[in-house]
Amino acid sequence: MDEQSNNLTSYRNTSRRQLFQTVFGISMLSQLVANLWANHSQDHVESKTDKPAECESTIKLLKILNYFKECVFNLFLHENSCNTSQNANNVDSKNFYHALENSWHNVPQCCTEPYILKGYPLTNMPWRYYIKLLWIPNNEMLNIWTHLIPFFYFIWMLLNFNQELDLVKTWPLFLVTICAIILMGCSSFAHMFHSRSCFYHRSWFLIDYIGITAFAFGSTVTHFFACAEVSYYNSFGWYNLVILTLICCAGYLCFTISKVGKVTVDKARSLKLWSNGLGYFHGLLPLFNRFYISEDPVIYYHKVHILCMLFAPIWYAADIPQKYWPGRFDIVGHSHQIFHVFGALACYFDIQAVYSDVTRPNGHWAALETQGDYPSLQLIGTFSFLLLTFCFCLFRYCLKFIPPLGECQRSNQCICASFCSFNITELLQDSKSKIDQENTKLL
Repeated sequence: MDEQSNNLTSYRNTSRRQLFQTVFGISMLSQLVANLWANHSQDHVESKTDKPAECESTIKLLKILNYFKECVFNLFLHENSCNTSQNANNVDSKNFYHALENSWHNVPQCCTEPYILKGYPLTNMPWRYYIKLLWIPNNEMLNIWTHLIPFFYFIWMLLNFNQELDLVKTWPLFLVTICAIILMGCSSFAHMFHSRSCFYHRSWFLIDYIGITAFAFGSTVTHFFACAEVSYYNSFGWYNLVILTLICCAGYLCFTISKVGKVTVDKARSLKLWSNGLGYFHGLLPLFNRFYISEDPVIYYHKVHILCMLFAPIWYAADIPQKYWPGRFDIVGHSHQIFHVFGALACYFDIQAVYSDVTRPNGHWAALETQGDYPSLQLIGTFSFLLLTFCFCLFRYCLKFIPPLGECQRSNQCICASFCSFNITELLQDSKSKIDQENTKLL
């Protein structure tokens, strides 16, 4: 009873302190608005025709009101997130719904997602705990299943292809399918185990990036060597294999910099999107050339694959819908889950497109494999081995630069960024200095 009363007293004191800060902030903002309005009225009396001064005063007033609205909204989110649990130690891991009570401020910053307030798994737990994330309600559960289900489905597709075709001879189909399996598997395990600590977060997502690089290599290689027009293939021949391997190596290097380098979340996202996007755009050039030259039923699969591959990074970068309704899509429906769905669909339609091109008697692959410099399966395997060796060596090298308990940068656009040390007085002082700077520029 004594502990409960002490907790209740501390909670009441915290609520009173927050209420005092809110009232104090409103009073300061009201005083600033009143002073600004008085200056506006004086300027209007002195010169009724002074339109620029009137516009400047209106701009100042709007800036203060907008900042007031932002402070109130931040305070509302702060109270909602802090009311769930003030400390991760208070969360009972044996409770089936314990992750719903664990807020973002109880986990390392690198393990949080913008605008996702609750549902985070506990840190520093045994490995078997993170396997339970498959059925415990949390914000990673659907991230795991949206790639784990395609992982098993693509394995089933590969077994069916093996019964129907000679996968050694039809190596483009084998390559794109096995790379899709690697992508889905690496992503599923990364989302399952990354929440253990900041070190494991960066380590597992470096493995996830190996899967992304592998699928980028397999997909773009099959576009050049199984889906391209003969005229386009002859422009570079088998040297396209060298170019694509170098692009994938550069892409994984950018991935490692985004995760290990001292960059913010926004810059890391931009680096990953641009490096991966430009490399994949180069791999789509044979398809764009094919769209322009000919029209056949197989193009439908390629077009759907490109659309899914285009929508995936858009949802990933836009943080929609949780950006506009923070806290409502913590478990189901946030942008990373939608990104996973589009990524899995892109892999599926790419496999179907390659399957159609390979199995058609007069398809594009039948014409490409008759070329004199067409690469053999041994050459493809050699470059694949070199790419994976480069990725694993770079992965091992980057592990040296990941501190076990390192601090991570948070995105400036994250609405939760100011909650770490929330103090409305400091926010108001900061806003007043910014407003003073704007006033000096306007005057």
